[in-house]
Amino acid sequence: MDKRKEIFEQIKTCIEKCTTSANEDKIVPRASLKDDLDLDSLDVIELSMMLETEFKIQPEFQQWEIRDWKNVDDVVETVLSRIKR
Repeated sequence: MDKRKEIFEQIKTCIEKCTTSANEDKIVPRASLKDDLDLDSLDVIELSMMLETEFKIQPEFQQWEIRDWKNVDDVVETVLSRIKR
């Protein structure tokens, strides 16, 4: 499995833990965090903290990084960029 797909699967698992309204079929790369997955701002913050733990991201995500997350692929891109540092 390539790195991007592996990261997507880990993020998908974290999203499932953050919300009860997002079933596995709805969590696709282009799914909107707000409109498709019903994540509110607190859910997104919870997701960011889960991802920091899951991927051992240091320093923590910056507010501007999280604010730019519109869809699942945005989250994947941010995580990829942070673990490559």
